Amino acid sequence: MEEHMSIVKLNQKYTYEQLIKDAIMLGNTFHEILQCKNIGYSWCRQRIPMLLLGKGGKKIFLTAGVHGRESVNPIVLMRMVEDYCQAYRYCQSRRQVDINKLLNTEVTFCVIPLVNPDGYTLAIENPEKASWKENIRGVDINRNFPSITWRKKWNRDCPASEVETQILMRAFCRLNPSLYIDYHSRGKSIFYYRNQMDEVYNREQRRIGELLSKETGYKLEEPEHEIEQGDSGGNTVHFVAENWKCPAITIETVEEAAEFPLSWQYQWQTFREVAMTPVVAAKIIL
Repeated sequence: MEEHMSIVKLNQKYTYEQLIKDAIMLGNTFHEILQCKNIGYSWCRQRIPMLLLGKGGKKIFLTAGVHGRESVNPIVLMRMVEDYCQAYRYCQSRRQVDINKLLNTEVTFCVIPLVNPDGYTLAIENPEKASWKENIRGVDINRNFPSITWRKKWNRDCPASEVETQILMRAFCRLNPSLYIDYHSRGKSIFYYRNQMDEVYNREQRRIGELLSKETGYKLEEPEHEIEQGDSGGNTVHFVAENWKCPAITIETVEEAAEFPLSWQYQWQTFREVAMTPVVAAKIIL
């Protein structure tokens, strides 16, 4: 798709306000296949949108912006949605997949491009907060999900304490994911192993991880790297894996050496690398 014809234009500073504007415009432009819904409000009362792309029964969740400072992936997921909408409208294939058939009869992509709008806004608007991962209350949402792996980190710490966590949990519970990919930054790597799950589950996870690694060129992380020493679990993928027993993958975009704030120049490169990861994953569960 030519850049000047796109609604979501890459390689720019992408504010929360622009994301909301683009989400609404995408929903209006491609209303035959795309719905833009508000699934809740952050601590600072910013809307958290979900883009429902497709009419199929299998729900594939895609999320980004769980960590405030990871500013590349929200716009990449937005552009990904637009690319799939264009493919649908003009009856185009992607990776030898008939997008019309995929979206009409097989899957619905449930895309939440910005889970943590407060932390995101804080990080991109304040240079001194460029490395801010947490939500506005200083809680890392990706350590806040109920899970076997969750560990208390301070006296008042408890799982699902944050409104953003609760919103995402409700979306999962309402729509029942068949597959989940959570996009983070940095490292150009794929985390597939879930130490709380059995061998059969992790064998299938590795198969999916290997296909996504081949698609992106990203490295496949070894099982011992799933949770860093001294860190806790309670990640988005842990919650989904335990409750739905479906594939739950973390993709880390952008090179490890990248500094925060992440350069806008990573947006187009990252889009090229990960744009087809949902389609590749969808082929596995159909």
